Amino acid sequence: MKRNDALDALRGLFLVVMTLNHDGGPLRRFTHEPFGFVSAAEGFFLLSGLATGLAYTAPSFSSIAQRAFHNARRIYLYHLLSFLFVFALVLLFPLAAAESRWTDRLLIIREEPLSVLLLGAATLYRPHFFDILPMYTLLVLFVPFLIRRYQNGRGAAVLLFSLSFWGLSQTGLKEIFKAPSLPLTQSELGYFDLFAWQFPFVLGTWLGFNGREGSTPRLFYHPCFIAIALTIGFFLFLVRHQLVLLDAVFPFSIQHATEKSHLGWLRLINVLLITYLTARLVQAYPHLFRWRWFAFLGAHSLPVFTYHLLMLYLLEFFVRKPIASYGTGPALLLSMLFILSLNLPAWVHSRYKERKTKTRNQPALTLST
Repeated sequence: MKRNDALDALRGLFLVVMTLNHDGGPLRRFTHEPFGFVSAAEGFFLLSGLATGLAYTAPSFSSIAQRAFHNARRIYLYHLLSFLFVFALVLLFPLAAAESRWTDRLLIIREEPLSVLLLGAATLYRPHFFDILPMYTLLVLFVPFLIRRYQNGRGAAVLLFSLSFWGLSQTGLKEIFKAPSLPLTQSELGYFDLFAWQFPFVLGTWLGFNGREGSTPRLFYHPCFIAIALTIGFFLFLVRHQLVLLDAVFPFSIQHATEKSHLGWLRLINVLLITYLTARLVQAYPHLFRWRWFAFLGAHSLPVFTYHLLMLYLLEFFVRKPIASYGTGPALLLSMLFILSLNLPAWVHSRYKERKTKTRNQPALTLST
């Protein structure tokens, strides 16, 4: 399947934004939810689902299942290797771990290393920023069942079922599944609620499947939808930046309604609005999304994302604190160098894929007598 440049460019953009947000440098004030109650994480999850829905085209269930298992295994291996890296880092440099911003989830590695090693390998223990890949691994395993339902015309039922799980997550469903015997706090089990965050991914797979089949409802193209989405989106933008105080008008907590960990209902509405407007913009002006550098990063999103995890911990342990006393300038320079260094894993992975393709296409040598 030919790669979608706009999709890769958006995914690359979200990778850069996530890197800046996680890095916590001076640029975070500009990249953290600038357009409303929507972060790069929601976009990344939805785009991952969209790419999956577009790519899984095999007619047979077994072919789709085989591909899904292969991809899930690959994602899990990236997660496992990066986890082992951080695990070793904490054991080798306990003082740096204790002085880091993320010590609340790292101390248990020193206290119960064997338990944490096993729980980490099982993706139950998750240090800071180690939530996404385990969730992605599990969701990819469900893709064959989703695609089969879409092929049978049951997409609406799948979306309703997924949305129901999101609704249950708002009642604290995640708490029920925390085994009391595990030596982990709730935060050490991860920040994101899988029962809530599965919905953007599932929605993305449905949109990708329908986009591939060319069956997007025409109602979505009506100008009234665009006007309504722009109006509500602009209002939520004002609320996000506290230019409109919604708490004074409506009898509900804005903080709870826009909570990121469980994807609060107002945040979900904002995500859907931004998704719709972005999709319409891409369809109407595809040339505006020809960002070659971002597309290059997005085409190699898994190694780039994993690299950003490793670098976050290396910078936090050994670089961030020493330069903090020198002011904003060095911190800004470090953030820019970090972003530019994302080229490295993308380039290495692209070279690896080129060599792999070249080797596969070489004709087999035969012995003649």
